[in-house]
Amino acid sequence: WNLEKIGDEYKYIFLSDVRVNGEILKLFSEVNDLFRDYYNSFYNFDIKKFNVLYRNAKKIENKLINVKGDFELRYHLTAIVNKLLDFSSCFIGLKNGWNGIIKT
Repeated sequence: WNLEKIGDEYKYIFLSDVRVNGEILKLFSEVNDLFRDYYNSFYNFDIKKFNVLYRNAKKIENKLINVKGDFELRYHLTAIVNKLLDFSSCFIGLKNGWNGIIKT
């Protein structure tokens, strides 16, 4: 469900007529890398890694606020980052729930 919400943001980007400059293209790449790292971290949970991801997401979010470029593209990229930030608590809650149920 959460991945579907992020997928919708990518769909809106690809269906829109956005203009991309070098700076926004670099941020697009950073958002994609962040998404991949969050996705991979779900299966290889490490709380320290999530702390790093959270800090990176906040840095990218600030860059997106301050970068010059197409407003629509910046909006959708920011929405992706915000959705990833929201997922952190879900991941941590799931992991803590698993630890309480499954004895290793």
